[in-house]
Amino acid sequence: TGDNDGEIKLTVEINEDGKVHYVVTDIELSATPSAIDIKNVNIQEAINIGSKSLTANTKAAVIIQNLLPDKEHYIYLVAEDTTDNLADVKKLTAISKIVQGDGSEGEPYKIWYIEDLASVGKGSWELDDNYILMRNLDFYAKSSYKNFKYDFITGKGWDPIGDKSNKFTGNFNGNGKTISGIYIYENKGIAGLFAYVENSGIITNLGVLN
Repeated sequence: TGDNDGEIKLTVEINEDGKVHYVVTDIELSATPSAIDIKNVNIQEAINIGSKSLTANTKAAVIIQNLLPDKEHYIYLVAEDTTDNLADVKKLTAISKIVQGDGSEGEPYKIWYIEDLASVGKGSWELDDNYILMRNLDFYAKSSYKNFKYDFITGKGWDPIGDKSNKFTGNFNGNGKTISGIYIYENKGIAGLFAYVENSGIITNLGVLN
């Protein structure tokens, strides 16, 4: 875990002075990379890399930032001593931190993934709450999902937010971002990201692309 969105905090320790090198991926590699490949960052799937100098038998924190939050990541670590000897590779799995809001004006719910978007108006994410879109989303891009499924781009597709009896009355801040590739097959005469928005509902700074 960490303190900020998209952050993982690790505590590391080695028994000699040296360094720890790490590579982070958001997919599990078919084979564990070699120690030399981690040190030289010879890994195509790497989305974050780094190293940290360490004093023997002293714990230290490694902060890995700029990851997509609330998503499982794979961390491959290798220790190196002061004479360039490399230890065995260690593999860790960790979920990056998400600092979620509470739906209030000051702390709106954060939409990072299409699954988050689909939660608007459902459960504790109510139709009169405040929301903010954190990045561009594309229904056809796997990176827009926590766990990619074809549900939103096949069959009935997207279920527009709100209905005639329960209209959106909250505040949706698009934050200058875009949502693209919305697929709607059965819409009961309503096609769009939102089905019904009350006069008090606010949608701003949002681009919706075909």
